[in-house]
Amino acid sequence: MVQVANLNRGTFYKHYQYKEDILEEVLDDVISDLIESYRDPYMHVEVLDISKLTSAAVKVFDHVYKFADFYILIVKSDKLSGFQNRICNVLKDLSLESISEHGPHTKINPDIQASYIAYAIFGIIIEWINGGLTFSPEYMSEQLLEIVSQNKE
Repeated sequence: MVQVANLNRGTFYKHYQYKEDILEEVLDDVISDLIESYRDPYMHVEVLDISKLTSAAVKVFDHVYKFADFYILIVKSDKLSGFQNRICNVLKDLSLESISEHGPHTKINPDIQASYIAYAIFGIIIEWINGGLTFSPEYMSEQLLEIVSQNKE
């Protein structure tokens, strides 16, 4: 790895004492991009109308495709479930944030609703990865919007 990065081992170990440190830094980068991708449809609207949302506005699957190697690793590895939990917690926090800012205020407990949304999205991501990422990110976004709009009927 140090040869690919054009670094000597001493420089590498000065920054990363343990291999887990590298994985942690990669995860931080992935999570930052995930947050940006999730928030993208909400950026310039006060109230998000799901019925007017287009698949092009949903960026989560573009994000997963961009970091496909990372997601494949955490989904297919039985040793990295903690990273799956972190991703789900980030999705839950983002969902909770959007519910409180943009969502309809109903009798549904916001924490329960945010968990439902987070694990549903991550479940779709897992299915997409287990299926070999054969569908495009645009198709996956369309499918998510169809699911969401069907649940509103």
